[in-house]
Amino acid sequence: MKSIFKKIAFVLALAMVVTMLPANTASAASSDSPQMYKTLLLYLDSGNGEGSDITGSFKSERYASVWGWKESGYTEVTFESADPDVATVSSKGKVTAVKVGKTTVTATFTGDDVKTVTRECKVTVKRNAAKVGLSSDSAKKVEAGLSVGEKLQLTAVRKDAEGNTEWNKTMRDYTTDSLRFKSSNEDVFKVTKTTGMITATGAGEATLTVWAVQSEGYDAEAKEYPAGVSKEYKVVVSGFSAQATGVKEITVTGAFTKDSKFEVKKGNQNISLTATVAEDGKSAVLTLATKLNKGVYTVSCGDLKAEISAEDEKVVQITVLENGGQVTTNANRTQIFVHYDVLNQYNESVRKNYEVQWTSSTGGTVIKNNKEKGILTIGAGRNSEDTITYGTAIILTGVHTATGNVATVTANLTAGLENCVSGVQVVGVTKENSNELLKELPAGFVDGEYLLVYKMLDRLGYAMDYDDSEAVNLTFTSLSPLLLSSISNALGADLVPDGVYIDGVQYGAVRLHRGLDTKKGGVARIQITSTKTGTSTPYELKIVSEQVLDSFQIIAPDSVVAENDGTITLRYEAYDIEGAPVTDFRALYKSLSFSDARLYLVENNDGSATLKYTVPTVNAAEGIDVPQIYTTTIPTTGKSSIVQINIKAKAKAVAVKGYDGNINILEGASVTVLPVNDWSGKPYLTWYDQYDRAIDGATNRIPAGYYVAVKKTGSALTLTGDTAGLAEADRAYQYFSGNITVTAANNLTNSILPQTVEFALADETGKIVSGSEKKVVLNIVDIKACSSFYITNEWSGKALNGSDSIGFHITGKLPNGSEVAIPNGSEYIEYVATSNAAGFTTVSGSAITLSPSLDATADGNGNTQFSNQSVTNADGSHPNRFLEIKVDATLYSEEGGIKDYASTKVEVGVDAKKAVSFTLKDTWQSYWINADAADAKAYVNATSGVITYKDLIKYIGSAVTNYDNYNDVNRGDGAVLLPVQITVSKLTEGTKGIQSDSFLVSTNATTVDSATIMTGAEIGDTFVATYKYEDATITIQFTVGADTTARFSGSSDTCNWR
Repeated sequence: MKSIFKKIAFVLALAMVVTMLPANTASAASSDSPQMYKTLLLYLDSGNGEGSDITGSFKSERYASVWGWKESGYTEVTFESADPDVATVSSKGKVTAVKVGKTTVTATFTGDDVKTVTRECKVTVKRNAAKVGLSSDSAKKVEAGLSVGEKLQLTAVRKDAEGNTEWNKTMRDYTTDSLRFKSSNEDVFKVTKTTGMITATGAGEATLTVWAVQSEGYDAEAKEYPAGVSKEYKVVVSGFSAQATGVKEITVTGAFTKDSKFEVKKGNQNISLTATVAEDGKSAVLTLATKLNKGVYTVSCGDLKAEISAEDEKVVQITVLENGGQVTTNANRTQIFVHYDVLNQYNESVRKNYEVQWTSSTGGTVIKNNKEKGILTIGAGRNSEDTITYGTAIILTGVHTATGNVATVTANLTAGLENCVSGVQVVGVTKENSNELLKELPAGFVDGEYLLVYKMLDRLGYAMDYDDSEAVNLTFTSLSPLLLSSISNALGADLVPDGVYIDGVQYGAVRLHRGLDTKKGGVARIQITSTKTGTSTPYELKIVSEQVLDSFQIIAPDSVVAENDGTITLRYEAYDIEGAPVTDFRALYKSLSFSDARLYLVENNDGSATLKYTVPTVNAAEGIDVPQIYTTTIPTTGKSSIVQINIKAKAKAVAVKGYDGNINILEGASVTVLPVNDWSGKPYLTWYDQYDRAIDGATNRIPAGYYVAVKKTGSALTLTGDTAGLAEADRAYQYFSGNITVTAANNLTNSILPQTVEFALADETGKIVSGSEKKVVLNIVDIKACSSFYITNEWSGKALNGSDSIGFHITGKLPNGSEVAIPNGSEYIEYVATSNAAGFTTVSGSAITLSPSLDATADGNGNTQFSNQSVTNADGSHPNRFLEIKVDATLYSEEGGIKDYASTKVEVGVDAKKAVSFTLKDTWQSYWINADAADAKAYVNATSGVITYKDLIKYIGSAVTNYDNYNDVNRGDGAVLLPVQITVSKLTEGTKGIQSDSFLVSTNATTVDSATIMTGAEIGDTFVATYKYEDATITIQFTVGADTTARFSGSSDTCNWR
């Protein structure tokens, strides 16, 4: 089979060679110009050691053949690769693949009596995957099994021979293969071939195969590309099942949607039900209108059916909650109180429905049985006046026989202290004479009209029947007197007699009184203390802000507003009816309207409001402002105000502001003046507009419609780049439409030669914009002017043996503290890399790259030269250590004498690469409260109360390995690159939210980048997020800031989360 593939591949490769030859190849000898292959396709070795693709047809090296040049009078041809990082080219035109990508090889033909010409060959480098498989999340879901009808979108990954991983099919940085999916039995599950969507079709077990195919060598008969590496997974599909989980409840498992229809029958009788489908769709709870009794029930969902056998309800367990502990007594110790429950076969409480016969070793009988709360009141002895002493042992027996099943309990109890109120459970607040329970005090509540509602708890923590005589033993203290001035005192002055009834249940209640700052809203802390036991219960009560807006005035901007300024911030003044400033977003929300939606208020992370204005298009002419008039109205009072905003003509660049690039250039070297800085995204040249404002040129290196004009003094600098030929150009300038490269002259007589370069803006005719000029001094530096040098390792100072490559570059320091780059490959540098480690060969040259492959052969004890013999593990083995390679650089002067030395080192290890720490991302952003990784704190903004995985992952920059490599966790476009697990904890609701008890975890400990982590998040809420990937862990303390939907333009606008 392999030989057949090779034959087919050979034919295909031959066909490609033919198609890549120009049409006039046959007559190349008589061509009047040189020719060259127009395209080349190379394949990097995927790890098979053959230096080709999986078919052997496409090699990693190949000549970019040229012909017809000698016949045309040319005597020499040279080759150059536009991107040697992708592919290099030798002087003979041999192209060698380096990494996946595309580049262009240019052949330049020269001769004495002919015009120099160039030809280009487009080179594409591809690579087969060394490994394929499912992502960890997809693998876990497959391993967990599927239910009939369930669908699952798989995510597969590809790895190259070095272990670099590509997480989606659009990534082509390391491999270029596509992925395929196949089911071994479509009666169990089907899977789409190219997209990996699984559909479970029937109960059973089958095999999922994931494999790679390369993009070359299509087999028309098989209708597929050559297959590469593969991996198999076992897939188990379970069918539809049902189980009785309550006397009126059946739980079904399978694959359901929110709209799934269920039916339950006993014989021909339909049973009424209500269905609740779980969030993951894998189960549903069917709540029945009647109890299950003995017989067979059929449960169905569409075509799926299951049967269950039910029994009549019976009592199977009686529990005494104090068993093995103390019970409380009444004040004169003539009665004891016992808490109990009765359970059926579904572990449901049925004490209200069935009787239990109780016998006490004290001879006392049951005086009262509170089935609602499960409390027995039992006499202390046979006579009503008998008492029981503290510590007396009591044996209580309960028996039930009425449901055809004998259930018993024998509890060993001890007489304890008097039963009394010891704590409370606050259930909410209510307006007096209302039956509605609230979780917070509304804005503007009337003093004393709202009540704090609570349950009383005894000293054992059990709920008590409400009793005024016990309630007076509770003290309610406001720890936030400015929000709540008082609640109650020890004498119960604000105690509501007989409490309140909510839905027929009696609760205790005390009155709430306003404080001086109640209208500002917030959270009042309350402490409830039992004067009988000294036990305290804390409670936090939210109070809604009630500032009433009385006036709102937009302040006209005193700075320029240009037509293309986008969205800007405006100042405003707002006051309430008492003349106090209003800055709280909640107080402004729904309180005012703007006459134009271009004006709107947004909430800030601290709860204040910022006024935004989107500048309209008004076609303003230069020098003529266009006024825009807007009205603000407060609907409740009818008050309004007017503001005029004058819009000026669109801003445009009119002058060079400055130059932020390198000012020192080594003689003979070059620097690029006008690229975009890699680290900041901003250009070296910056601009002023006609309003004397700095322009951010991050997206426009040269302003639209203009050119950069450059004038230099002297001949020591040469300018090259994207030149523009302008008809009426000032010949003192050179004009550029793109990159500008400055090259310094060689063989200086000065140690530092300053050169003045003038930058200016020119219009499309070459006319210099008046006043746009900016002069910059660039220094040409002789290497003799450097006082010292240092070497910088590229990427890291550590390397994985047999895998990593590390380069170096040298920087010179001048006496004034500034620096100059010393280019590799120059006559001034000689590197030498040495090591005592076995397997290392000395490397030297004016530019070197180390790719360590040291001897890692183990001896008879399993030790290698990497074994740290000075440390012994518990199992007798030795941990690995790093071996050192020393890199020395000798710096020479122009005359060839030694100028100086510089040194660095590379540490080589054999332990597998793994992440050991994280870096934080964009620590300059205002959402960071503290960007120190040891105590990181930040704001996070929910959307409609929802915080997603992507909302949280954006705070992590890189995963740092044990080799000091930095692997990006996510890209600027939001794509997640590493499966970092996020776990949230310590969710605490803040003081500024509107909803109570709503801040909940939706998905936790997840790596799914589409996951919803939390819901109900409001401004001021806090939580902790822990990030983990391999051995790297970091914790960030988050405060929820303003919701992204918290904005409005009119009083009728609705913020989703308000």
